[in-house]
Amino acid sequence: MKGVTNSDGAEAAFDRSSVALVTSNGFAQSNVSTSFSISVGVVAGTGTAMETDYDYHTARHREDLMQAAALGRSAGERAIKRLHPKKKKTAQVPVVFDPRVARTLVQEFAGAINGAAIARGTSFLDKHMGKKVFAQGITIVDDPLIKRGLASEPFDGEGVQGKRRCPIEDGCLPHGCSICAPRSSWGW
Repeated sequence: MKGVTNSDGAEAAFDRSSVALVTSNGFAQSNVSTSFSISVGVVAGTGTAMETDYDYHTARHREDLMQAAALGRSAGERAIKRLHPKKKKTAQVPVVFDPRVARTLVQEFAGAINGAAIARGTSFLDKHMGKKVFAQGITIVDDPLIKRGLASEPFDGEGVQGKRRCPIEDGCLPHGCSICAPRSSWGW
């Protein structure tokens, strides 16, 4: 790819895990899962005008992985876009987050609505239950039963069966809706 001058390395990984859980309340189940991942880093430009970037892909099944050539092309395009940055004038503009950044924001949010953090009063959202915390129209769905989903599991570490939940619906936290679990199932 024109503009890419070097590789910053590449990796491939495979993981297979087996979990068996038996609890004192009679829960007894097991689950086996797999994970495949590939990543690549590239360098674009030369001398003091070099930039690096990367891309990666993870899937439950190898046949679902992005092709290595497509991943390399994506990493190269990312690195090339970093070349020759220009300073912009200060302005108020809408923000669209890259999926890598958006994922991190959702992870921080999930930690803030964790039942233990709410119960201890250590969450910055503990006083926002039942209030809008996102813009209208924003809905976040947690569905651990998506077939071939990266985080899909039939049960959690405490033996609770997985089910679809909406921690945010139309910008509000928490809620009750017809497609998601009722508020009481969150344990708040």
